[in-house]
Parts: sequence; C-alpha cells; structure tokens
Amino acid sequence: EWNLPPLPTPFGEVEGLRAKLEWSGDALRDERGGYPRTLTGLRGKAASRLNFGLQWQPNPWLDAGIHFIHGTDLLLRLSLRMDPARPPGFPHPAPPAMAPRPAAADPAGLAKALRRAGFRPSGFAIKDGEARITVEGGRYATLPQVAGRVARAAQPFLPPEVGRLRVEWQRQGVTVARLVLLRQAMEAAATGRGSAEEVLASASLLPAEGTAPNPSLSWGIEPRFALQLGDPKTGVRWQTGAAVGARLGLGHGFALAGSLAQAVAGNLDKGLPSDSQLPHVRSDYARYAREGKTSIPALYAERIWTPAPDWFARLTAGLLEPMFAGVSGEVLWRPVDRPYAIGLDLNWVAQREYRQRFSTLGYSVATGHLSLYADLPVWNLYAVLRAGRYLAGDWG
Repeated sequence: EWNLPPLPTPFGEVEGLRAKLEWSGDALRDERGGYPRTLTGLRGKAASRLNFGLQWQPNPWLDAGIHFIHGTDLLLRLSLRMDPARPPGFPHPAPPAMAPRPAAADPAGLAKALRRAGFRPSGFAIKDGEARITVEGGRYATLPQVAGRVARAAQPFLPPEVGRLRVEWQRQGVTVARLVLLRQAMEAAATGRGSAEEVLASASLLPAEGTAPNPSLSWGIEPRFALQLGDPKTGVRWQTGAAVGARLGLGHGFALAGSLAQAVAGNLDKGLPSDSQLPHVRSDYARYAREGKTSIPALYAERIWTPAPDWFARLTAGLLEPMFAGVSGEVLWRPVDRPYAIGLDLNWVAQREYRQRFSTLGYSVATGHLSLYADLPVWNLYAVLRAGRYLAGDWG
C-alpha cells in the first residue's frame, strides 16, 4: 500500500488517497467452476493473481474504493462508519462575528443579512427598547441555533437603544417558537466577558401565539427516487424522476400548494400485481407507477394556525398524496417548557385513480390517530407512539 500525495483537480485538492497492489495466493475465482461464464477455458480459475485498488478516505466516517481483481472483476465499494457518540454530519457555516452597535437602525440591511444567514425574514419592529425579528426556515434544527445566528446577523443593523431581541421562528407561516435574548449578554459572551450559560439564564422562552403572516410564494424543482424492497421476482424495484412544486401563502395561515411529477427511468412499473384479499391501500404501487408517469402527486388547500398559546391546528383538503385524496385535520398541544407533545389527527380519504389526476376509485375510509411525542436526550431526536385506525380500516 502507498499513501498518495494530494491530487490537484479543477474542484480543489483530493486528499486521503491510497493505492494498493496485491498478489493473491488463491488461483480460484469460483470454486464451483462456473465463473466467469463469458470467458472460456478458466474453469473457475482467476485470469490473474494480480489485484489493484485505489482507496479514498477523506474523513473518519467515509471510505470509498475502486478495485480490479482476478483480471476480470471491477469492484466499487462505499463504507460509512459511525461512532454513536459522535455522529457524522456536515459542518454548518460559521456564524457572523458579533459586530459593535451601529449609530442607527438599517431595516434594509437587516433583511439582506438574515437572507445571507439562511433565513427568510418576514417581520421586523422596534418598540420599548425591544426589537422583534420574525424569520422562517433555515437549515438549523433547534431554537438556540436559530436565535443565536439571527442575533449575530442583526447586531450591526439595530440601533444602540435596543436592549432586548425577540426572535420569532416560523414554519410554513406559523410561529412555532419565540425567544427573548438580552443583547448585552450576547455581546459579553461573544467578546469573552460572559458565557453561554449567562445568555441562557437571561433568556426568556415564550409560548407560540397566533400571527398573521404576509402572503408568500415558494417553489422548487427536486429529484424523486422511489424504492420498493422485497419484490418476489427481483428483490428491488425503483423509479427516478423529477417534480416541480409550489406553495402560495395567502396570509392568516391559509395556503395553496401542489406539485407535478414526471417519471424518468426505473422498473417500479413492472412489479407483480397483488393478490391480497385485503384493501389494496399501498399494494398497487406498480400500477400507479405504470399509469402515472406524468402525475399530480399533490394539490390542496390548507390552513395552519395557532388557536391558543401552545396549541397548533391544521386543516387540509384536496389531493393529499399520490394515492389518496380527501380531508385531513390535526391538532397538536406542545407545551413550550415540556419535553413532550400530544397530537390528534382525523382524516376521511378516498383512493385516487392510477393516473393520479382528479378522479378516485371506489374505496374510501376514515382514519385517525392519537400521537404522543417525546424528546430524547441524544442527537436532538424525538420518539413517537401512535395508536388509531389506519388506511385498511385496521386498528393498531
């Protein structure tokens, strides 16, 4: 084995390369004598005892390689390693530095800074020494991450008399969390005169309340990949495609959303038909794939709102997903200072026809579930226990 020097490429240097050369003491490729079938005269022996390999390990959790062995076989290998105490992940960009307080407010500059930080600003106001900033989205999973980066991004654009910063975090136009930070505590922690513990001690976590978000439009194009395991004939069925979707927020939690999908390649449509006597709520995936090459996966109207502090509600009607259409409602009680939440959803749905347009088949069902959510102490995970009635009319 040889460790190779960094390899220059148009995308930067590739490090972690290792070349391998091996002489095999085993002359057999296949003890049964039937491989390779396309090469005559080998009778199960290897065409060559010399094997070559190139290994790439750019970090502790990724290991890839390409190898040519026995003179006939090209192997590709990808290994992912994980230490449960240190799960792999891609590093987030560094937060902006804590700038000094400016002489005056700059709302236009604030909006640009929040967009650079990965958020979509949707509200800004200053009253009684408190700046209220409302943002939506972002690539961060926890409120402390969101609030800290919003505070750093906003620092150069807030007037010096602002002493408190109220960060309101929204998802799909609904405020899901609110946190009030003391500006002085954030500045002290950033300059070494304070600590993160002092920031936490001076912060106030508030329950989410109803808001009237402004109208908005979001859209995107994304790849699609469907996988069906356990096929009795091939073991694996798959299909790739692309979809374009959009969501139009109308304000006060109302929205219209939909998508259009196009299948490109795969063998999912060649799956065997199901002979089950139970309702075919998911079994006819092959027919959906075959007749729905160009389809409307979803098209619905929806309202998501906060009827009271710590309470969330959703009402959706239309083409809910590729196989079912109908009406769906949900309420969620999530106390802001507790590690658990309780939800209840009720649905009446009809099975959509196989082309996935606007008509339905003859099967309809009412479903509903009571769900218990609990935060876990590791990796920002949560557990769900759900009981109720499912699509085939079964209870569980």
